[in-house]
Amino acid sequence: MAKILVVDDEDDVRLVTQTILKKAGHEVIEAAGGGECLKILESHKPDMIILDVMMPDMGGWEVCEKIKSNKGLSDIPVIMFTVMGEMQDMRHSRGTGADAHVSKSFGMNVLLKTVERLLE
Repeated sequence: MAKILVVDDEDDVRLVTQTILKKAGHEVIEAAGGGECLKILESHKPDMIILDVMMPDMGGWEVCEKIKSNKGLSDIPVIMFTVMGEMQDMRHSRGTGADAHVSKSFGMNVLLKTVERLLE
């Protein structure tokens, strides 16, 4: 069982993601935005972060760069989970240090498989 931080400004997305991850046996922490994510990381170190790209307070790419540039956090796998599914978006995610980029249009099964692959 892994502790996974799910960061998305949409309540419904967080709820569905949390439900799927809990059914798979994982513990879930939630944040509604990038700033909240960074606050949580001051006191908790999850095993993985699932991060939306487009959020109003601080975008996921910026958050990912901050995580990956912090020696104490850089080893946490980050999955960008976003509606942005173009090749250039995937490359941008990789450029920020993200370990994977999953388009929300691929669905929860692809997300769950990516989670399990990165936790191995």
